[in-house]
Formats: sequence, C-alpha cells, structure tokens
Amino acid sequence: MATSALLLEQCVSYRMPFASPVTRHRPSFAVHALAARRSHHGCGRHCSQCSVCVSQQMQFANAPDTTSEQGKLLGRPAVNRRSLGVAAVILSFMTPLQTLAETTGLSQQPGLIQYINPKQGYRIDRPSSWEQTSKAGADVLFADPAKKSTTIGVTVSPIKIAGLEQFGDVQTVREKLMNTEKQKESTKDVTLVQESSRKGKSGTLIYDIEYELDSTRGRKRILSSVGIAQKKLFIVNGNLKCDASGCTDSDGRDIAVLRQVASTFDII
Repeated sequence: MATSALLLEQCVSYRMPFASPVTRHRPSFAVHALAARRSHHGCGRHCSQCSVCVSQQMQFANAPDTTSEQGKLLGRPAVNRRSLGVAAVILSFMTPLQTLAETTGLSQQPGLIQYINPKQGYRIDRPSSWEQTSKAGADVLFADPAKKSTTIGVTVSPIKIAGLEQFGDVQTVREKLMNTEKQKESTKDVTLVQESSRKGKSGTLIYDIEYELDSTRGRKRILSSVGIAQKKLFIVNGNLKCDASGCTDSDGRDIAVLRQVASTFDII
C-alpha cells in the first residue's frame, strides 16, 4: 500500500497541465476579441482558454485538497478527474491478483469465478463458494470451506524444455507421475482412473490425469493437469479425501466439481 500511495503522489505531482508559476495575461482588447470569436464555456462569460479562465483554472489546480485526508496531511494539490482516472488505471495493475481476477474474470461455467494470473500466464476457474488459501510451493490454492481437505491449486516451476511434447505423450507423463507417488514411503497403492490430452485456447498442450492414491494418511482421489509454456511447468493438483475403502457415490458430486475446475485450466 505504501508503494501505491507513493505512485499516486507522483501522479498528482506531475499531472498538472497549468503548473507553471508564470501566468501570461493577454491585453484586455485581445481577451474581448477572442471572447467574441469563440463560444462561451465554463464560466459563461469567458472562453475556456482566455487569460481569465486560465487564471481561474490555475487557482483551482493549485488550491489545497480539502476533500481528502491524504491531501490535508501531505499538502498536495487537489486531483482532477483526469488525474484520478490515470492513477486508477496504474493502480489497477497493482491490485492483488485475487481481486483483479474476481472483478475482471467472468467464467463461462455457472457457479464458477475465473482466476487469472497474468504474471505467471495462466487462468483457472474456481467454485464461487471456495476460499483462497495458501500452501508452501503453491502459486495459488483454493479450498472447499465445507470440506477443508478438498482443494485444488496451481504450481509453477522453471523448466528447460519448451513444450510438453518434448517431455512425452500423456501415457509417459502419467507413468512418471504415478512412479513418483509409488516411491514415497507412505504410499500403499496407486490406481489410474482416467487420462486425456487437450489443447488450450492458445494452442498449448495440456494433459489431464486422474488417479486414486492409497497411503498411510488415507485414500485420496487426485486430479492433475500438466502443461509447459515459456519454459515453465504448470501443474494443477486437485485433492479429495475418500473413505478407507475408496471413493463412493457420495463423493461423486465433489469429484465432478474438481473435474470441472481442472478442465478450465489454461495457459495464456
């Protein structure tokens, strides 16, 4: 917020079109001649560019800001509408990503809100009732407030290869992913549910992999979406806790939500 305030001050300091301390007044006959030739604006008797109006505009522009606490404390001049518009545009790019995404991103899926991270270059929808939380290593993470263990998040990591095609087809990536799970000491079993490949709107190849993980911590349904672009590895990871015997029909709705969210992931 300190950075935003400083930037706003700078916008105010440099925005004034009539900031020159010297005012050049035309002779009175020139003022009347111009007033006769031009249409009347603003004051009703003078042209908006005549010396009288310019002087009035300068007085207004240099007047102390008595309408805002910031103006009272800093002694800055009042901000005109154009300056506020410019400052608002600049500050909009400094808005936290969550706020930016929710105010500008409209999902095509009912009940979902689009989250956009323009810096990392991806977008994903989330259920409108879900909360944004945090976890080490995750670029963003969303959780179901009714079931805190049901989450979906995105991680972004640098990588040397330029595209997913260089890494292998969906079967190759799935095998690497599941082998990584099997190598964990806590893993009991890993079972593939389904896998598929698709291309995002930008043409980036994305693999969607769903599997069930049985470990000493319990049984989970996991959905992963993988993509590579601009030498970045993007991984979407959705988690849903199941009963010890496995996911049942009662988990069907939650699984459907995770699938829907994962399918909206795209690299921009």
